[in-house]
Amino acid sequence: AYVHIAGHYLEEDGLIVDTHGADVVSPVWDLLASTYNMLGPIPTLLERDFNIPSLDHLMSEVAMIKERQKPHQRLD
Repeated sequence: AYVHIAGHYLEEDGLIVDTHGADVVSPVWDLLASTYNMLGPIPTLLERDFNIPSLDHLMSEVAMIKERQKPHQRLD
């Protein structure tokens, strides 16, 4: 099992379209942290299909994933 996180586009009528073409927003980061609280640090895919930013920017988002996983990692 794994989760994926991605950005979205907000239509004028309020419809949220899962585009995988924007930064992950704060509520999604919060939901990811809650998921780790329930399930532990499960594998997580950061998905970008277009509007791909620089590698540094992507790595900063990966660092945010790791930051949220770290408190839940076991030291077996």
